[in-house]
Amino acid sequence: MIPVTLDIEGLYSYKEKQTIDFNKLTSAGLFGIFGAVGSGKSSILEAILLALYGNTERLSSRGEKSSMLNLQSNRVAITFQFKAGKNNQYQYKAEYVASRNKNNWEDVRPAVHTFYRATNTSSWEPLDQGAEEILGMKMDHFRQTVIIPQGKFKDFIELKPKDRADMMKDLFGLERFELSSQTKNLLSEVNTKKLTLKTQLEGMAEFTEDLLQEQGKQLSALKEKEGIEEKKYTLIEEELSKAKLVRERFLELKELQIQYDELQKHLPQIERSRSNLQQYQTATQHFKPLITQLDELKVDLEKYSVSVTNCKRWKTEYEEKVAELIHTETALQKEFAKKGEREAKIRDLKKVMEINALQLKSRDYKKTIEQLRPSIEGCREKIIHLTEQIEAQEKQMDLLKTPDPNELADLKTYIREIRDNQLVIDQTVKELQSLQGHLTSVTEEIKAIKGQIPEGLHSLENWMTFEENKGNHLLTVREKLIQQQGLSRYAPHLHDGQPCPLCGSDDHPNPIEAEFDTVDLQTNEMAIKDNQTALAGIRRLASTLDKIVFSHSDVVNKIEDKEKQLKEVQSKRQNVFSKINEKGFDSLKAVEDFLNESAAITVKQQQLFQSIKTLRLECGQLTINSKSDEEKLQSIQNEYTAQLSAIASKKEDLQYKVFCEAYFSQTNDVIQDAINKVQQAIDQLEIKIQRNKDVLIESRGKQSTNLANLNQYTELLKGCEDRQLKLKDDLQSKMQEMGFEMEHELKAILDQNLDVAQLENSIREFERQWDITKDKLEALQQNKAVNQFNEAAFEQLNDNLRSAKTILGNIKSQLTLTHNHMETTLLKLEEKAKLNKNLDTVEKRESQLRELDRLFQGSGFVKYVSSIYLKDLSHAANLRFMKLTNNNLSMEIDSDNTFWVLDHLNGGKRRLLKTLSGGQTFQASLCLALALAEKVKSLNRADQSFFFLDEGFGSLDKNSLRVVFETLKSLHQENRIVGIISHVEELQQEIGVYAEVELDGEKGSVVRYSY
Repeated sequence: MIPVTLDIEGLYSYKEKQTIDFNKLTSAGLFGIFGAVGSGKSSILEAILLALYGNTERLSSRGEKSSMLNLQSNRVAITFQFKAGKNNQYQYKAEYVASRNKNNWEDVRPAVHTFYRATNTSSWEPLDQGAEEILGMKMDHFRQTVIIPQGKFKDFIELKPKDRADMMKDLFGLERFELSSQTKNLLSEVNTKKLTLKTQLEGMAEFTEDLLQEQGKQLSALKEKEGIEEKKYTLIEEELSKAKLVRERFLELKELQIQYDELQKHLPQIERSRSNLQQYQTATQHFKPLITQLDELKVDLEKYSVSVTNCKRWKTEYEEKVAELIHTETALQKEFAKKGEREAKIRDLKKVMEINALQLKSRDYKKTIEQLRPSIEGCREKIIHLTEQIEAQEKQMDLLKTPDPNELADLKTYIREIRDNQLVIDQTVKELQSLQGHLTSVTEEIKAIKGQIPEGLHSLENWMTFEENKGNHLLTVREKLIQQQGLSRYAPHLHDGQPCPLCGSDDHPNPIEAEFDTVDLQTNEMAIKDNQTALAGIRRLASTLDKIVFSHSDVVNKIEDKEKQLKEVQSKRQNVFSKINEKGFDSLKAVEDFLNESAAITVKQQQLFQSIKTLRLECGQLTINSKSDEEKLQSIQNEYTAQLSAIASKKEDLQYKVFCEAYFSQTNDVIQDAINKVQQAIDQLEIKIQRNKDVLIESRGKQSTNLANLNQYTELLKGCEDRQLKLKDDLQSKMQEMGFEMEHELKAILDQNLDVAQLENSIREFERQWDITKDKLEALQQNKAVNQFNEAAFEQLNDNLRSAKTILGNIKSQLTLTHNHMETTLLKLEEKAKLNKNLDTVEKRESQLRELDRLFQGSGFVKYVSSIYLKDLSHAANLRFMKLTNNNLSMEIDSDNTFWVLDHLNGGKRRLLKTLSGGQTFQASLCLALALAEKVKSLNRADQSFFFLDEGFGSLDKNSLRVVFETLKSLHQENRIVGIISHVEELQQEIGVYAEVELDGEKGSVVRYSY
């Protein structure tokens, strides 16, 4: 547990609310809370205990609560925020609020005690858990391990050994070592397992070593037979493999003959392709470049001829267009000379629009003035009427009697407590009825089990003893019968005068009958099996009865707890009824009627209050509106006068007054249309002039470009015609040289577009296939074995191989089956050995569990573990204690959990720890408290632990005080936080981070900090 903040109000000397912020204090590792005697230092610890456990150290939980309230306060309110849980990862808030009874100043009402946990959304979630569940320790343990109030520092030392051991049990959860019932359950399980193992062994009696040897002989014979048949199969398989190779070559010979015939059919086509390829390659090499150049020149001739024709046509069009644009430019410049007059008229028309707007606005001002004057008078009359209504309702409100809110709150609390208690009573009664029904069912089960006990046997133990004795008797009888069976075998061989092979006697006066009756032995064995079955059933009944008796005891305890809880709740409910009677109410209905009447009065008061509030708001708003209207009236009158002056001034500024007269009667839309038309004409004229100028420049540029293009295309056309004549002459000369007569025949050859590489590859591939096929065919035709191949003989070899394979497969199947049987026998023998081994283990475990059952009786093991924890605690505390006493003293704990001190100045003699002086006792207590806090830290798996100390520093001399202080400072390195409450000045000088409590005459205890 790590404290975060603590708010205290109304506790002892804390009159006003004080907040102790532990964040900076705990971050220092070692901090102090200092102040004079009686300033309220120790009250901080009591406030933490109140917030967590609802109880203080100084006062009892009942009857003395009024003494803890500040004498000038009506309530005590404590809010404590802290971190707890695994590794202190959760933040909690505990609130404790208790108020005085207004009718009885000495009486303090029951406190409201609630816990919250912080959520991820920075809010607080209410909890049903208390401090014991959150922190995992009771208040007494908390005072001995985390916060040690004044006067309680050596409580742990002064505890009795049994109480100290019980504290270890509660604090560290040692009840988990209460193993008696678990041991009994394990013992019952072991007995069941033992019976199961014996039953399994009886089912494996047929699996023996003799059976395994017989199966081994069968396996050897089958393996020998398998070897003979495998040799036969191998010989046939080798012969067939050779025949398969000859057959494959025979089939290959047939396939090659077919391929050779097919190649001969394609030979003429290949020769034609070879001739055509040679002719195509010659034409491509010598004529294709010339023909390609002629085709390209033909395209260029057509292109340049079209370009020359177009340029001649465009020359005439551009000359006509330039002349037309020059004429248009002259006309537009004449029109542009009238632009100044038109712009002046536009300015006058805009002023006319402004004058019309001012006249329209002045008419609106005049209308508004006429409307505001009667409105202002109406507001003044409404304000007078509303004021009269407010005064009347205030008088009506004064006549209503206001109920005491604190008394109403108390009564509501009483009703809620009565209803909550009634719900608890109803729920508890239901649970009691359910538990009593369960108790009846468990009792019936116990009666049913006991009803199975035979007459004359009063318990399962007697019944089990009877059956065990019966079993022992049957085993004795069985041994005698087996002896008789053995003797009967020797009876026929006894003769007078010859010694008996068993006893050596020569006389045989009464020999046993030669024939033995086996029926008695079989009957005896069946009786023994029935006896073992009966014993197993009795053990199961005993185990079941133990569980049911435990359940019966648990139900009885729960019923007692519920009855106790029911009485407590009924008592609380009656106490609340007594408080209601003290206030003058004879029934719950009277209280509810009083609350309903009070609620009606409260509602009426709220209605009147709301009505008065509404009337005041309305009256205030009317006053504001009236003032606003008056100010608005004055402003509009000023604006109206200014508008009339502006109209007269603008009329004087007009340049074309006669022109404008016609527009004073027109609307602004009509005037704006006229302005837009004139302005648009001006804008369009400028655009036309610029556009005509741009087009003229562009046309002249195109005209010049076209003349240049005409000259260029004419020269290019002439050059192309000359090159065409030269190329045609070169082509005719080349054709005559290479033996081509007609130009169209040459073009037909070139138009084939043959894939030369693919055609050459095809011819080479054909020639390769021809050579390979011919060579292979000739080689196979010379092989004698291939030519003499017989298909019928080959099939006969296949049949022989299949027959040999079938015989060998049957032998292998028999071999596998025999091998599997042998493996099964081996597995069963191994399982049988394991079962025998498990039976020995179970019997040993049964013996050990019976010994443990004896040891665990009476919580013996829990006491033993508690002693170990105390010894470990004593060892950890002793390390610091020896250092504090300069190795003069050391402590130990004996087998009875009593603390002793070894005095090394007196030869290491031993004396009780409680014989130490006050200062030495403080040192020992400090060491034990630190060790105990460390164990609690480990138990909670926290990185940090917190320890608050309010004790004993005044009993130490300066040297001891220095040693103790160094010890406390070293705890910071162990990630421990230690808080000290003291009035010792030496400590205050040594500790840099502290809170100081001062007692103020008016404010009460006030907390200040050193930072």
